Amino acid sequence: MFPDKYRKQREPDFIIPFVLDKNALLDRYREILEKTDFVPDSFISGAVPEKIQARYIPFWLYDVTASGTVTFEAEKEEHIRKHGASKTVVHFFAGKSTGRQFFRGIPQDASGEMPDEISQSLEPYDVRNSQAFSCSWLSGLDARIYDMDNRAGFAPVKERVKTTLEHYLLDSGNYTRYRVTESSYEIVPEKISCALFPIWTMDIRWLGANFVFAMNGQSGKCSGNIPVSRVKLWTCTLSSWFFCSAAGIFPVLWVFQTDETWADSDLVLYVAYGIPLLIFWLFQQLVCAGILFRTNVRSAIFGPILVLLGGFLIVKACQNFEVYECILSVVMVFSLYWCFLGYQGMKDMLGFAGKDTALCLKTDADVYADAAGSQADRTVTEIRKS
Repeated sequence: MFPDKYRKQREPDFIIPFVLDKNALLDRYREILEKTDFVPDSFISGAVPEKIQARYIPFWLYDVTASGTVTFEAEKEEHIRKHGASKTVVHFFAGKSTGRQFFRGIPQDASGEMPDEISQSLEPYDVRNSQAFSCSWLSGLDARIYDMDNRAGFAPVKERVKTTLEHYLLDSGNYTRYRVTESSYEIVPEKISCALFPIWTMDIRWLGANFVFAMNGQSGKCSGNIPVSRVKLWTCTLSSWFFCSAAGIFPVLWVFQTDETWADSDLVLYVAYGIPLLIFWLFQQLVCAGILFRTNVRSAIFGPILVLLGGFLIVKACQNFEVYECILSVVMVFSLYWCFLGYQGMKDMLGFAGKDTALCLKTDADVYADAAGSQADRTVTEIRKS
């Protein structure tokens, strides 16, 4: 029946066969769950995989020539350390760049049923291992025809090429910040191919919600949505921050009450604040997130334990000081540690949770740029520095 679908459509030029099977998909899914922090316990035990399908998805592949001119302003920070002191020098530049790039085989899925967030997050595909199209490859599999022509598919490809070309012309990696003041681009498709790429898809049902999980059937690269337990996240963040802050107070006040001469040394204070800060940041990132707060039961046990230990250390450290001195020290250290361990730690861990599986729309075409076909003429002048 499948050849009938192509009576009014272009037949694919080639196909990439499936290399990985259903068991590989399920194994990869379980592996990602084990490595991801703060996944709800009920999701691990109660989420039900449904509609596991091996699909051949149609893609347009574009060979593109891009050229352009940009005028820009940029800044580059230089950190200088001399004689124990450090300073930051900012260099300001103005420039103009003209050049071209060639891109090979930029893919764009041509099926409206496959969101770009999924298809692009599974890139790249190795077309060197492709085969000439034959319907025999499709036996027993779900194959789709394209419902987006190559003109419509070129629009998102053009934006990806533009982003990559702009970064290339600016040499953006050489600057801390930049701003394009004027630009013009010419992006032309040289060759357009049609292909079928292998994708495994799976729906995960949990508490009435649907989570999408997909895998590149050739390389095994995965993409999907995995929920984050806010209870685990906040319990870990707040209790570890409280414990680490309290433990940071202890050596600082111990220095003051042990030797006032040493307490006058800035170096001692830096060590007393800095070393515990580094140690406890690693403790929060590596031990708390991955071990102590792995499950709801562990969170319920270790959360109160860390708070009690923190309270004990505060009482022990402040017993030989006046009340106002204790309050001042506690507020100062707690504020300092919240900046590094609490707020930033929460952002880091929240970003870490599910980072390998988050759906991510690619905004460039770097991997498809042909270095041999790229050239740029850049004229950059340093305006001033401060």
